[in-house]
Amino acid sequence: MFENLLAQDEAASLLLSDFSTGSLPPTLLFAGPANSGKLSAALELARGLSCEAAAPGAWNCACSACERHRALLHPDLLVLGPKAFSAEIAAAGELLARAPEQKAARFLFVRAVRKLRARFSPVLYDGEESRLVKAAQLVQDLDALVDEAEPRARLDASGAAALSAKVLPLARKLESLVPDAVPVWQVRALERWMRIAPSGLAKTVVIENADRMLDGARNALLKALEEPPPRVRFVLCAERRGAMIATILSRSRTYRFRPRDPEASRLVLERVFRAPPPLPDSLDAFLASRAPGGSDPLLDRTRDLVASLLAERASLDPLDPPLAELAARSTSSPDEALDALREASGDFGKDEDAASAGLAGFLKAFTTIMRELVRDARTGPGAVALASRWNALVAEARRDHAVFKLAPPALVERLVSAARKTA
Repeated sequence: MFENLLAQDEAASLLLSDFSTGSLPPTLLFAGPANSGKLSAALELARGLSCEAAAPGAWNCACSACERHRALLHPDLLVLGPKAFSAEIAAAGELLARAPEQKAARFLFVRAVRKLRARFSPVLYDGEESRLVKAAQLVQDLDALVDEAEPRARLDASGAAALSAKVLPLARKLESLVPDAVPVWQVRALERWMRIAPSGLAKTVVIENADRMLDGARNALLKALEEPPPRVRFVLCAERRGAMIATILSRSRTYRFRPRDPEASRLVLERVFRAPPPLPDSLDAFLASRAPGGSDPLLDRTRDLVASLLAERASLDPLDPPLAELAARSTSSPDEALDALREASGDFGKDEDAASAGLAGFLKAFTTIMRELVRDARTGPGAVALASRWNALVAEARRDHAVFKLAPPALVERLVSAARKTA
């Protein structure tokens, strides 16, 4: 087990020891930076817990449970929480186009897409099925396309390139519909699911970016963690262990994942993505170059809006370096930046042909920019608190649109107005 957890020897050794001795706790906290292998470890642990072999967890185990876990199709696995999916899907698509005949390339591509697909499991929308309406056709289309990359399917280089080109825009649209923080109704849905007996040996719940959960969801999760059924394991993945509430930390055992240095990053790039040289010094840089970025007008215009909001604040109070650098890029007022956003987004969804993501895309772009600022090591507590307050305004806008059906343009105007007033 954990042979795929590269350059995380300490975490892999501790996990393997606890698994082998039967001393795994009900709740595990995987703490470490983005792209450090936390999800890979969580999925491998879930496979081991469900393995039906006499000596469970062997890397090449061919039992039906292991096969379904490798394909991310096991009914006893639930994965939720926000994540950047598009960059990994793009990188996996590049490998698929280079080596469509290789099983490993197909495996990587299929799993990359299904990591996103897992966020739309009907289990997570139990009682909230109406929230799946926008995603339903995208999910159906992606399911059909990803089947073309299965090992049994015939696929040549040109077909693989065409397949990747079809999948990526659909994946980006679907990614825009993933909640930026696990909502309380999903926690309640998973709590109902975990009370049902597993179809196999064990159930595993994996929550990514658990440190971004808001108070209502945190409190609901705490209730679920207090008395989990004996055959259920929770794996919480977090970049900032200190952002987890103390009562959840007290019920978790922490496994630390270290930042990957250039040598470790090159190992991942060579073995997993089989990236051709020259290789960047970090896995983060490799994936960032494949993420939707400067070419995305909605993200660009949202960044301009945030810059203008920060520029207003800079005239009153000094800003931490990352915020000050973004503010210095501002060339317009918040009102002017908002007008440009309306044009880029089709008035936040009134014209879906102008911007497929509409309001959802804007809100996700806003929180993405906040996350970038918070991750910068030069960002202090005050700036982190500001980002948290602005993210709370995003969550409020998303809720009011879903629950009260308020018009997207009015919601965005209210969000910007409140952000300008935030102390």
